[in-house]
Amino acid sequence: MIIVQVICPLLLLSLFGFFLIKRAWVSQVHARYLSYAVFNLGLPALLFVSAAKAQFPQPVPWVFLGCYYGVVLALFLLTIKIARRYWGFSQGALGAFAMTGVYSNITIIGIPICAYGLGEAALVPLLMLISIHNLVLFTLGLLAVQWQHLSFRRFGQSVWYIIKQLLQTPITASLLLGLLCNLFGVELFPTLLQGLGWLGELAIPLALVVLGMSLSQYQIQAKLAPALYLVILKMGIFPLLVALLVFICFELDPLWSTTAVMAASLPVGISCYGFAQRYMNEPKGEQVAALVASSIVISTLLSVVSLSGFLVMAGLN
Repeated sequence: MIIVQVICPLLLLSLFGFFLIKRAWVSQVHARYLSYAVFNLGLPALLFVSAAKAQFPQPVPWVFLGCYYGVVLALFLLTIKIARRYWGFSQGALGAFAMTGVYSNITIIGIPICAYGLGEAALVPLLMLISIHNLVLFTLGLLAVQWQHLSFRRFGQSVWYIIKQLLQTPITASLLLGLLCNLFGVELFPTLLQGLGWLGELAIPLALVVLGMSLSQYQIQAKLAPALYLVILKMGIFPLLVALLVFICFELDPLWSTTAVMAASLPVGISCYGFAQRYMNEPKGEQVAALVASSIVISTLLSVVSLSGFLVMAGLN
């Protein structure tokens, strides 16, 4: 019953957004306005309040972060090697392709799965992962893109560019601000927290509607082998390796371990498509962008089944 209560609302809201665009009940312009409001107001408010009020463990759980992001790094490097050898992608396209195989939709889908499926306590380990998710993934992607032209001076410029991009992103900036308020014990006005909390509560359902609207713009292309590789890597190999580390090798706290595996098993994040679009002019750049879009659609559709199975294994029924 819990699985139905968790998965069905997510699916129905996403389908609602999909059909709003497909049936032209909402224009693309209005969809962009809604997307802007969700990603620049709603989700930042939710993450700020959650980070500011969260009770993080001390010391920092480096083993937990290392298990998750260690697998991210290993699979990222493996994908670059495979894509270069078998599909001949350019360096710019390689960064987008490899990032897609390990980039989870950790905000739009991860937060509601945690909140409604695993419980509010699971938001703490999830926030630990979210806090450096974009920093790690976009850094890897940009380094892969610039690897052939990398020098110490260019490396410094790349790092500074990444930092600026992260600070200019409302989701990341709000999360970092919330973490700073938490770290230094800043007392926030209860009325302010309540208002931001209300705004954040609207963000999750609206984000799922936006997800459906976004998926309506993507198409599955004919050459599916690279896209299927990404989907299998993202929703199969990635969570299996994380589970091996957190449950067997290091035997971490069960709730934290379950959250890590859940995050790894999420479908491909939509931000990957935006990253791939930056390199459309690279050789095979358009092909990689189409593959990324295909992997987003396929993994999101499969996640209805995979996340249901995950909740069964997590002990929910």
